[in-house]
Amino acid sequence: MLCGTKGKDNDPRYLRMQLNGRIVVCLLDTGCDVTLVPQSVISAVRHLVVTPCTEYLGAANGTQIAITGYSFMLNGRRIRIRASLSPDVDETMPGADWMGEHGCQWDFKNSTITIDDSAPISLSKRHTLRCGRAVVQEDTMLPP
Repeated sequence: MLCGTKGKDNDPRYLRMQLNGRIVVCLLDTGCDVTLVPQSVISAVRHLVVTPCTEYLGAANGTQIAITGYSFMLNGRRIRIRASLSPDVDETMPGADWMGEHGCQWDFKNSTITIDDSAPISLSKRHTLRCGRAVVQEDTMLPP
């Protein structure tokens, strides 16, 4: 089995933010229409009050994903994120909705992002290898 190169994450596209003092590494994803936060991130933060959800996002498989809001800290500034919360998401992903709301300008050449007219903020690479795709040359049975 070969692991595709997509999982190497060579390009800096991660933003480090804080949620109640805990570092959260966020994958910036312009291809994601809505911001997504893993349930595990919220569960790991103590004393975080989750507002009951009144809106839901429909997932491709027909399930509902709750939409709620959180305040993250970025360089000492409180930044509100309205996000869809899901146990099926691995990474916090500020999507195109959040980037548009905060007037983000992503400088790919210099690996920085400007948020709400702030000074450019450096982006980082993911520090762990992940494989999101496998390639096999013959029929293979994968366990559940």
